[in-house]
Amino acid sequence: MVHHDTFVIRNLLIGVFSDEEFTSFCYDFFHSVYKSFSSGMSLNQKIQRLIDHCDRNEDFDKLLDNVQKCILTSMNNILLSLQHQKIRALENFCNSKHRCIISIMGTKPT
Repeated sequence: MVHHDTFVIRNLLIGVFSDEEFTSFCYDFFHSVYKSFSSGMSLNQKIQRLIDHCDRNEDFDKLLDNVQKCILTSMNNILLSLQHQKIRALENFCNSKHRCIISIMGTKPT
């Protein structure tokens, strides 16, 4: 049996997820843990429930694989957003450059 550092895992989960995101994560990947949540539970209490579940069921590999999947998805979404911002900036630059060239040439832009 492999020992997992629950302190590190707990801090990873706190750093990666908001309360709402963590609840959704558990719904998607650890539904039995999700069903044990009650209204008013803190994020730390929910995380402790998941850690207890993983410890009892030797599910830490599943937990870490799915956290990695969520992190990679978030990173891809951020990169796509940055690419769209760069494209819009380039389009704006080209449009303004086009207007300047037309203005210098003495013709009206269409």
